[in-house]
Amino acid sequence: MGRGDWLDKFIMKIALIIPLEPGATGGRFLTSYLRAKGHDARLIFIPDLIPELEGMRYASNVRYECSQKLRDILLGLTQDCDLIGFSLLAAFHEAVSQLSAHLRIETEKPVIWGGVHPTMFYQECLKYCD
Repeated sequence: MGRGDWLDKFIMKIALIIPLEPGATGGRFLTSYLRAKGHDARLIFIPDLIPELEGMRYASNVRYECSQKLRDILLGLTQDCDLIGFSLLAAFHEAVSQLSAHLRIETEKPVIWGGVHPTMFYQECLKYCD
């Protein structure tokens, strides 16, 4: 059995959430690959739901609190999924950690992270995802 052949045996519903990342090449590629393998993979962009992050991207002294509206929308879009993933840059670490905690509690499904920030700072990120 090759690397990834185990995935072919399980059909899953997977949501991949990408905050404010217009290109999202990795997320698009992964979603396409999963669909080709027969999985129900959805790609969810949240570009306009957290516009207030724009002004605080590099302000380390500002605490961001995700809105209940954003939490409810993502819960509705992921509630029937078997796995929830986020692709993120460092600028969205705080917001995604809050959303991950909310979705892990409400859906009781595993939440995984990928992207530049989790690749570089995996030890810290493991506090917030599976």
